[in-house]
Amino acid sequence: MLKSFKNNTFFQNNTFLSYLMEKEQKLQLFAFAFAYLLLFLFLSKTYPYPAVTADSGNYILSAKTMTINGFRPMGYSWFIYFCHLFSTKISVIFIGQFLISVLAQLTFIFSVKYFFQLHKIVYYIFSFLYILSPSILFCTNYIMSDSIFNSLTLLYLISALWIIKKPNVLNITFIQIINLIERKQKKCIVSILKCRNYSTSLLFQLIIS
Repeated sequence: MLKSFKNNTFFQNNTFLSYLMEKEQKLQLFAFAFAYLLLFLFLSKTYPYPAVTADSGNYILSAKTMTINGFRPMGYSWFIYFCHLFSTKISVIFIGQFLISVLAQLTFIFSVKYFFQLHKIVYYIFSFLYILSPSILFCTNYIMSDSIFNSLTLLYLISALWIIKKPNVLNITFIQIINLIERKQKKCIVSILKCRNYSTSLLFQLIIS
């Protein structure tokens, strides 16, 4: 099960990148990538067109006119506009959301393994249940801000974990960038980290968010 943080000696001798380059992590990464590829092919064939609602139209209209239409903020419309620069096909939105979701999930999965002492069976069960989460998969093929917001929230939590264990300027800067992006969607309100005691400050942010 999840026992505790690994000792500091481990982190001093192993950076996150060097840890990912080890044979065990490489094999896991290839296995997860293959699972994601199968999921992508399944979703793209089974549901060739993303799910939409009335709000989806507002987001698309805002992306086209670059003005706010209705009460929805512009953050997700900017994402749609960015995807449109690569292709006019609606499937490019699904591809973009899926890739961002995969990046966030893999970063989270390997960060948890890097920091905590996990039993292998528990780790694999946790990983594949997370990868196969129906709600996350549905959101990636849905023209709403939910998928991007889920991915950003996950990256925010990852950054919080890194600040608790490895507080430095880079980690604090990254979490504030994620915070700024999420503010554009009006769904996350947190203060800037100001305390020298990063763990206490982080706990305060998570409570009020």
